[in-house]
Amino acid sequence: MPAVYAALAGLAFYPVPPLAEHRLLTCACADSINQTWFLGWTAHALSAGVNPLLTTSMYFPSGINVLSNVSMMALGLLFAPVSLTVGPVAAFNLAMRLAFALSGTSMFLVLRWWRFSWIPAALAGLIYAFSPFMIGQGTGHLHMTFAPIPPLIVFFLERGLTGRWSPRRSGLLLGALAVIEFFISVEVVTTLI
Repeated sequence: MPAVYAALAGLAFYPVPPLAEHRLLTCACADSINQTWFLGWTAHALSAGVNPLLTTSMYFPSGINVLSNVSMMALGLLFAPVSLTVGPVAAFNLAMRLAFALSGTSMFLVLRWWRFSWIPAALAGLIYAFSPFMIGQGTGHLHMTFAPIPPLIVFFLERGLTGRWSPRRSGLLLGALAVIEFFISVEVVTTLI
């Protein structure tokens, strides 16, 4: 199913190639440009050895607190190799496609772990990845569409609450996932809590 979700995500953003350097797959408007900048900023800050949490590169001379913005630092770190080699536009284009594919795959795998048969799990993954919310946010809100973590949080919560895993194990995993989600999207982690 991951290949099907990836193919559908690729078709959704056709004809822009996944690693296009000079064309965003969505509009080149405020949100897409802003998020592309943040993807590049994280990679730049880490490679240059500067503080990734504060910058005067935006809103000079006062600068900004990166965490009080939609900085997606976890995605910036994950896609840093692409940002540093091909550029942040290519990183955004690739990340947006992977957002749909990985979100659907995550839902599919969680349902398979819960012993749902293959077809209902595949359909649920498809619905989760390509729901009206995801399609609507896919016009340029990477932080909202990159959502493979929420199904995993529900899965680990279920494991802990039913006693299948120890409270410590599930609590540590839930905490780690919440931190990762915080550095992807504060809005999504807030709705999960």
